[in-house]
Amino acid sequence: MQRAIEWAKTEGDLRRVELNVFSTNASAIRMYERFGFLIEGRRKSAVRVGNDFIDDLLMAYVIETPNKGRLATAPPPPAT
Repeated sequence: MQRAIEWAKTEGDLRRVELNVFSTNASAIRMYERFGFLIEGRRKSAVRVGNDFIDDLLMAYVIETPNKGRLATAPPPPAT
């Protein structure tokens, strides 16, 4: 995982690394969090496993750029 993050930081114009993980996979979620990934979204009952439906989590690592710091969020829409 560390090699993948380092590659993403040095190659091209990448700003984020994303992944999906089952919400029931607690050990994987902890590992991704240790590498700096944050949970950005949850798709409820998105995956069927046997007779059960489980949530799918979107996790992302946002790459900080040396000259700009963290990327800013999108500005709010203009008032009407």
